[in-house]
Amino acid sequence: MTDLPEPLTPEDCDMRNIPMPAELIRALAADAGIDPEWAIQFAIENGMSIGGLN
Repeated sequence: MTDLPEPLTPEDCDMRNIPMPAELIRALAADAGIDPEWAIQFAIENGMSIGGLN
């Protein structure tokens, strides 16, 4: 049998420290009918890492 990689663990899937792109938040909010700038402010206030803010 071939060498298989180790199975994923919950720690491998932890996305808490990976910033979500600001443009993705804006797009998802707009699609849901939510003000995109409000959604970004809400995410920041609730501790979400956001990437790409200028």
